This record gives sequence, structure tokens and C-alpha cells, in this order.
Amino acid sequence: PEPPEFRVRIENTPKGTAVPSPIENVPVRFTRGVDGEYRGRVILSEAGSSRIEVSVKGENASRQIFADQAIFQAHVDLHE
Repeated sequence: PEPPEFRVRIENTPKGTAVPSPIENVPVRFTRGVDGEYRGRVILSEAGSSRIEVSVKGENASRQIFADQAIFQAHVDLHE
């Protein structure tokens, strides 16, 4: 089967505010490890909290179509 299709969207809430910025589609390169798991990296550069949504869809080895989604919360403190 073809590699799965990943989509990453991030909603940032800058430090000192309760108003989130618009949701962004973020290009992330996912690579398949020797264990068969896919991994990608998101670098957050703004202080505040972020909601990261990762969606995936594709076809497994049995040719069955699948889709899944995970949501992560992250908090960044930048010390200057």
C-alpha cells in the first residue's frame, strides 16, 4: 500500500492572552521507522499553549482503509 496521508493543524494561544490564533495547517514530514511506526516533529516557537491535531488516513497491509486522529496539548515557556 501507499504511505498514509498525514495532516497536522495547530491552534496557538499566545502567552498573556486567552484568545487563540487562527488554526494553521502545518507541513510536517513523517518518516517510517524500522519498527513500522511513523514519526514527525513539530517545533513550537511561540510562548503560550498549543493544541496540535494530527490526522492520518490510508490503507493498511490488508488493503483496508483506515483513518485516525490524535490531539495533543503543549505549553511553551520561553526564557530570555
